[in-house]
Amino acid sequence: MNPIALFSLGLLILNDHILKHRYGNSITGKLSDIAGLIFFPLLVIVLIESCRKAFRKNRWQIDNEQVVIVFCIVAMGYLLVKCSQPIADAYSYVLGSAEWSLVAMKQACTGHSIDKLMPREVLADPTDLVALPAVGVAWLIVKRHNLSPGSNRSISISAKETM
Repeated sequence: MNPIALFSLGLLILNDHILKHRYGNSITGKLSDIAGLIFFPLLVIVLIESCRKAFRKNRWQIDNEQVVIVFCIVAMGYLLVKCSQPIADAYSYVLGSAEWSLVAMKQACTGHSIDKLMPREVLADPTDLVALPAVGVAWLIVKRHNLSPGSNRSISISAKETM
């Protein structure tokens, strides 16, 4: 239940569903990027740890190198999406698929017809790279949980601590 992670998630939802539609400017675009770069690496780490705990496999316990890999993948993925429109277009289908799967489940459970898959609009915009240092905020949250660069200790972050 990290307050920064909760605030980032709340800001991401508020910004993407209300503020962008109402104001739609460069500030609302950057807010989503900053919030996502804080929240997403934490979510990935929580998912890895949850899988480890669900299967009671200590070998899945995330260690310092794996955390660094998660952060590098998130940062590099963001960099690629923001610098290449073809990659941004592919990512728009990934986001659209994730959103569609949740909406389709709800529609199927309520007896409604299932809408077709619609990609989310994602634009390559190199000016969004100013948000990239936000990944450091997520790193500080992880580091606060007894993980320091160069250590071989593993961490255990539960979903309730991070989300």
